[in-house]
Amino acid sequence: DSTKTLKPYRWEESIQRWVVCPFSFSDSLISIKSRDLGLFTLLNSEDKESPLIELQVENQPFSWGSYVPKNPVITVVIQDKSGVDIRPEKIEIFLDNELQDSYSLVLPDSTNDPTNITVLFRPNLKPGKHTIYVRACDVNGNIGQTDKIDFRVGSRLEIHFLGNHPNPFKRKTVFAYVLTEAAEDVSLKIYTVSGKLIRTLNDFDMTSPDYHEVVWD
Repeated sequence: DSTKTLKPYRWEESIQRWVVCPFSFSDSLISIKSRDLGLFTLLNSEDKESPLIELQVENQPFSWGSYVPKNPVITVVIQDKSGVDIRPEKIEIFLDNELQDSYSLVLPDSTNDPTNITVLFRPNLKPGKHTIYVRACDVNGNIGQTDKIDFRVGSRLEIHFLGNHPNPFKRKTVFAYVLTEAAEDVSLKIYTVSGKLIRTLNDFDMTSPDYHEVVWD
């Protein structure tokens, strides 16, 4: 029955896309719920897949238990083959279970590629534990949501050195450590057992908060 996949859409001038309208279906009657006048049409859509949503912090994947800065740049990457609904009220970020104001989100200026959207969020965070998750939908009304991710903000800079592996080693080893806050400079110095400095490793990527691995051969 084609009526089961037939949905009413409204032309959204702000994003230059047809977007499904809230509606009810009874027998052969479709009732549209809309606060605004505009262009409406009926489209046949069998899309039932929710958007894929990925959270990143400081251009790194957002993982459970991560340390992040007090003023992080959080990136939300939303992908959907039918197109993402980028109206501000359709992209929701929940921080510590509270819905964030849409004005705090930086939405894309262009809709040249509506299948891949990047949203920026720059919160001011207090030290301690926090929770974040995101909800978004596509133009066909399918809703996607990330898992809740717990993360931490350090109250002061600490270095948690986790050691190196393998140990002992012949060809190479990996040094691992965690920074609770961003550091201005981090260096890793390697000495012989007699105390002679043989190598200093120093890189900008070593200074951000959270888990790091440094490979030495």
